[in-house]
Amino acid sequence: MRVLSLAIAAALALAGCTTPATAPTTGDDTPRLGEIDTSTSRVTQRQLARLKVPNADELVGKEEQQVKELFGDPTLARDEMNAKVWQYAHGACILFFFMYEDPATARYQVTHLDARAPRQGAAPLQDCVDHAYKSHYVAKASS
Repeated sequence: MRVLSLAIAAALALAGCTTPATAPTTGDDTPRLGEIDTSTSRVTQRQLARLKVPNADELVGKEEQQVKELFGDPTLARDEMNAKVWQYAHGACILFFFMYEDPATARYQVTHLDARAPRQGAAPLQDCVDHAYKSHYVAKASS
């Protein structure tokens, strides 16, 4: 019994040493996405700042392949009857693409986007699009 008590006490002490996994926030609870790590890539922060990032509104109507070209493979994909939901998780933001099948072409097109911050609710959509796009750009340049 004493050994069990010591093990529990040690586990609790170690748990107190970890840092919280929540994203840093500003005073208004808007999640900060932070800088994209370019240390293992040939891409510089200056190059990232100059990228032409698509506007969130421009992404509505894009087909699956076009989304993959811009953002890469989703971190999570869910297929439902005539719909697909793709998730791109990058740091403090999760970007969702909702795609529905066009009955005339049998192709899936983006009808809606959403951005969420883990454990914080809504996130600024365009900021999340920027972060996901730039993260994919860095990953592509690194491979």
